[in-house]
Amino acid sequence: MKKILARYLIFTVGLYLLSLGIVLIIRSALGTTPISSLNYVVSINTSLSLGTCTFIQNLFLIAAQFWLIRGNSSRKKIFEILMQLPFSFVFGAFIIYAIT
Repeated sequence: MKKILARYLIFTVGLYLLSLGIVLIIRSALGTTPISSLNYVVSINTSLSLGTCTFIQNLFLIAAQFWLIRGNSSRKKIFEILMQLPFSFVFGAFIIYAIT
């Protein structure tokens, strides 16, 4: 159990560093990564923040995963996909926090 908690802590720290990298690349006007470009354009043209747009895009990607496994889904696959939801939320929150 201790090992699993340590792995989740390391993963969360990695999410924070990833979000910090995304924000720093955007702030330095070097451009953005292809996966973040849609989020960035939507955040510029709407009142939504970059973190919120990232979370919404991640929700669409998670929904697409459910669509892809629609024929042969098991409880394990569904659980693994649903476990992405809290980390997507945390990742979006880290981006919001890193921007401010």
